[in-house]
Amino acid sequence: MSRNNRRRYFARRQGRITRQNARNLAEQINQLKSELIDEREATMTWKRRFNRARTEVSLVRAREKYLKKKVNQLIEFNDEETSVCWNLREEISRLNREIERLEGNCNNRGWTSE
Repeated sequence: MSRNNRRRYFARRQGRITRQNARNLAEQINQLKSELIDEREATMTWKRRFNRARTEVSLVRAREKYLKKKVNQLIEFNDEETSVCWNLREEISRLNREIERLEGNCNNRGWTSE
């Protein structure tokens, strides 16, 4: 048994790390680091999408609240403005459908809108 082979044999037997093992471990560490970085980027992308969807829902809700208030004011003060009221009601119903669609998207991905 040559000197190098004897050294490798005892290194393996004692569980020490040889140069080749160190290279393999370094490659595995680098691969795991890159996987972790990819996983973080994917997580951030999901978080961004979720926050964007949540923001859209809250904006649509605020618009709906404003329009409902406007409709009530017009009903109280301007009976002759019924066409405007109907347009606003249609807008509110459209916004309600939009909210349901956005919440459906959030729920399909396991998110909650609140």
